[in-house]
Amino acid sequence: HYYITNNLRMGTEVEKAAKTTFLQLRPICSAAANIPNVANFTALLTALEDVEIENAPQLVQYILFPMMVVIQKHTTHPTQVKEAAVKCLLCVVRKVNVTDTSVFLSVFDNVSSMIFPSEKTNFSDELIHLALQVMLTMFEEITEPTLCQLCTVERLPFAGT
Repeated sequence: HYYITNNLRMGTEVEKAAKTTFLQLRPICSAAANIPNVANFTALLTALEDVEIENAPQLVQYILFPMMVVIQKHTTHPTQVKEAAVKCLLCVVRKVNVTDTSVFLSVFDNVSSMIFPSEKTNFSDELIHLALQVMLTMFEEITEPTLCQLCTVERLPFAGT
């Protein structure tokens, strides 16, 4: 009985922590998604550094959304905005292991396109360096199902095989 009661309390505490984190990040994530500029991503980075997103892995996709909008292939955001978004992304992947395969692959595809662009682009050395840091951090905790999905024919050049 003690074990079950303790787990229910723990689950409730985790849910409360996730809700608190969501309420803290919602206005900042919305601002960065609606007006993607350096100032909004700098504010998001500060918030991400201050909040414990480790306790709210269910929020990862929500938190990543503004960053993914900016780093998608073929977006025309200025380099400084992309750098600011990738700094936020790096902060997230350092704090939370991205275990959802589809989220991991989406991040992987977009970040790898900065490292290995399929067309002529003017990515800064800083952006490429940040993208490499994101990739290395993500690979530290990769799950087996994600690794299997990563080793598909279309991703093999990026996976290094």
